[in-house]
Amino acid sequence: GEVMWKLSQFTGARQFILAGDVVSKRFMLGLAKWLLEQRLNLEWYCQATFKSKLAGRFTKEDAQTLARGGCKVILNGLESGSAHVRESMNAPVAEPEYNITMERLCNVGIVPLVTLVTGYPGERESDLEQTVRYMKKWEGRVVFAVSRFQAVRGTPLFNELSGKNGARFVSSDILDCSIEYEHTDTLPAN
Repeated sequence: GEVMWKLSQFTGARQFILAGDVVSKRFMLGLAKWLLEQRLNLEWYCQATFKSKLAGRFTKEDAQTLARGGCKVILNGLESGSAHVRESMNAPVAEPEYNITMERLCNVGIVPLVTLVTGYPGERESDLEQTVRYMKKWEGRVVFAVSRFQAVRGTPLFNELSGKNGARFVSSDILDCSIEYEHTDTLPAN
């Protein structure tokens, strides 16, 4: 909080993006409370996860504290509207609890920015339909950032996918560190 205040004094900035790492509930609440105690009218955005320990544990009071303490947007990754795909990604989410957290944030004016990935290996058409239904459910209250799955060379997942018979990787740009994955187990991009 002090760094934000000093930067605000020096530059006149009133909005801050806390980038580079996923912040904890403790950090978010501590920052919001400090800004409230100092009576600083600064706005901030951060990245948090609502998947495991935090899912459903964000109380109404927590959300109100964050909103009063300047939090405007929280980026978090649901990854897919399909439990099947999330499990494949090793990103299981207790969706009812996740939705409780989303509802609490929306109710106090904090915008959840939710990342979703399509085209993950093994994603079926029904999985994609579940993701679209999830987005429609939150339409107008949540901002979604949707990206197409890409494999990153040298990762365990890339190596696993490379071993599949018929797997094809398509690089779109020589500077791109990730590449499109094409296989019969994955929905096509178009």
